[in-house]
Amino acid sequence: MKLIVAAFLLVILGVIGISTPQAATFQLFKDEHEDLEFLTVDRSHRVLYSIGPLDIRAGTIVDIKFQAEVTNDLRRIVGIGRYVVRTLSPVSTGGVRVIKAVMSNVTSSEHHKVLVHTGAEEIREDMSGVYYNVVIYAIFPGYKHLQSPNKKLKVEEGYGELIVEIRDPR
Repeated sequence: MKLIVAAFLLVILGVIGISTPQAATFQLFKDEHEDLEFLTVDRSHRVLYSIGPLDIRAGTIVDIKFQAEVTNDLRRIVGIGRYVVRTLSPVSTGGVRVIKAVMSNVTSSEHHKVLVHTGAEEIREDMSGVYYNVVIYAIFPGYKHLQSPNKKLKVEEGYGELIVEIRDPR
């Protein structure tokens, strides 16, 4: 008898639209392979890390973190700029900037520069085939005539990564 009552209640609850809430889902993606061995000091924007293609539902929160390390052997200050874009290509440096561009300097006495960047976005509409790319570039601050593809910073292999965490609250 108890089994019949329980089955009846489940049918009634299903008919009137009461359902158990779904648990939130979390997905974690990592790119630990640097796409660059060297970064030229010529203002050229390059992709350092990329994750995708991803399909993301509206209402999802995307949390992005990355770190990298570059070495300056050029005996002068070098400015290092970086930002993260959401785009439709793993090699694109343009798109929707998810994390604002920032720049910091690495001196010859500092030699190694650890770059750390973080940000997040809420997805407002369903998207498919998107990539999150870390874009990086280098300049000699105040010396336009010194910008040169022959001047390079070493991107230290194995010291960085891009992490994208997708949190869907539904």
